[in-house]
Amino acid sequence: MRGVLVVAEITLAVALLAGSGMLIKSFIALSNVALGFRPENVLVMRATVPAPLPVATQFFKDVLPQIVALPDVLAAGAVMAPPGHFFTPGGQESSGRYFIDYMPEKPDFASPNLPEAAMNIVSPSAFATLGIPLKRGRDFNDGDTRDRPSVAVANEALVRLSFPGESPLGRTIFCPFDSLKGMTIIGVVGSVRQYGPASEPLPECYMPYTQHAFNGATLSIVARTRGNPSALADSARRVARERSPDVPMEFTTTETMISDNVATPRFRTLLFGLFAGLAVCLVMAGV
Repeated sequence: MRGVLVVAEITLAVALLAGSGMLIKSFIALSNVALGFRPENVLVMRATVPAPLPVATQFFKDVLPQIVALPDVLAAGAVMAPPGHFFTPGGQESSGRYFIDYMPEKPDFASPNLPEAAMNIVSPSAFATLGIPLKRGRDFNDGDTRDRPSVAVANEALVRLSFPGESPLGRTIFCPFDSLKGMTIIGVVGSVRQYGPASEPLPECYMPYTQHAFNGATLSIVARTRGNPSALADSARRVARERSPDVPMEFTTTETMISDNVATPRFRTLLFGLFAGLAVCLVMAGV
């Protein structure tokens, strides 16, 4: 009976060690996957302006240049849903069906036959701040206002899906965001993993915050720094308070958000490793 128990212990220990090794290998690969942007040294400040949209838009217009002017800040922008944390401030995913060039009078946005894309609101310089490469066309600028033609920027995943072998520049995209108005595609950027390293990049349509009302009062200001981004939090808070003392703010970093995305596989790997170590100890005692 003792021999049977020792053989059983060794068998289980080998199985746990093999499973733990595979999980460790998979976690290392997950940690090294290309995200489509550069998360290092980026502070994220989520701000909600308790005021009408024009006032909120003006708040971000005033605060962003002041944050860029702070010491050790290389670039700054604003985004509704930062990469790796693709949720609106209310906790809902921002995605939906879209049409290219033409939209029917009674569109069925629930149809599974329509392509689906993530939708995001950004400011000028947000792509450069996050390290998302501009592949074709142009970025948004301060001239893209509500009284100008509506524009959008597509990522490469959307281009591959809807414009295979074609140029999307100058084409029209219709998204059920805060308006059914068509938007002219003016640029193409690289694809990012919106839900973290464990998910593939989704088609994504970016829109300028100066042309859209939905969630325009809540944006995450992103600032790339030369050193530790957390050291910038007090200065950024002071700048925002001087502009509007009633704006609630939350601070984090893009590296922290990415770390949170892999918390579950990291815990699973650690747990299997501990069990495998315990099984080896029991086998040694049994032998």
